[in-house]
Amino acid sequence: MINRTAAQILITSSVKAYTIATKTGKLNTSVIALYNMLAYYLEFTRGIEEWNEVHAFLLDKMNSLVYQHPIILCNYKSKAPIGTFTSLINTAPTISDNIIDIAGNTLYQFKVSDLTLNYNDAENHRYKFVVVNPLLLNANGTLFTGSTGTVPVNNPIIINIEGKASSDLINLFYNRTNLSAFGVNDYFNFRVSDNPINYLYSASHKIDIYASVGNNETNAPATIGDITIYKENRATTILTLIMFTSSLTPPYNDPEMDLIDAIRIDEVSTANVGEFYFNGNLVQVGDIITREDLIAELLIHTAPNIDAISSDVINFSARDEGSLIWVN
Repeated sequence: MINRTAAQILITSSVKAYTIATKTGKLNTSVIALYNMLAYYLEFTRGIEEWNEVHAFLLDKMNSLVYQHPIILCNYKSKAPIGTFTSLINTAPTISDNIIDIAGNTLYQFKVSDLTLNYNDAENHRYKFVVVNPLLLNANGTLFTGSTGTVPVNNPIIINIEGKASSDLINLFYNRTNLSAFGVNDYFNFRVSDNPINYLYSASHKIDIYASVGNNETNAPATIGDITIYKENRATTILTLIMFTSSLTPPYNDPEMDLIDAIRIDEVSTANVGEFYFNGNLVQVGDIITREDLIAELLIHTAPNIDAISSDVINFSARDEGSLIWVN
């Protein structure tokens, strides 16, 4: 993903280094490799506002490298063998901003077409990567990845969409957490690359997300209580669906009789001596455990290997299928 000038410098420099090596028997491409790395990240950071300082730093380092090694890094106007540049000449693709109406839905999975609106490439290259910047304006929702949309996107990520049809779903989800913010847009920035060896990214564009209607205008959230479970030390206990519904004090109750949809781990006490596991992994704050997960008996507690009396505590919220509002 380097521009034409950088590609020409790299090719002419590499040809020169190879020619010299055939005579001396020594080939050192460390400076050329460093220039290639700087050129790659220079283009990667181009057009992203929060990376402007990094972009300027890389450009300064590239210019300094050319100045310091004029014999190794050839002038970009130097000639190389005919046909050398043909496969390396590439221009970045272009795309358009997009607006997505998720209507009354709270969870939306993106399609390839959402991120490739009006995709065009001068060399007729297809798309390959999408870089997603997860910073959401207004923050009425959050971006997730994972098979069920449960892994928060807290840093820029790269998603491979090469070979996918425009209608194919990708591993990127939007979860609307502020259900009252109808007509208020969230947005995130993204870029799309083409797919040759020296692929390039488009300029930064944005996807606006808004909900034109609400799905909870007449649906009230559920109410839940607490539960205390007494078990012996060294015991393994499966935390079942019943424990988070009818066994609560007071029991789970929903005005519309909607079923519980999921629980969310809000706190794991640091005083615990036993351990809670979800699907084989230690429970973490923010874990969302669905009704299906509880039915599958994926949430368990292992008591400590001690003889003293102890208590292990987790705090959780729950949401019903209708309103999808978290309550604790």
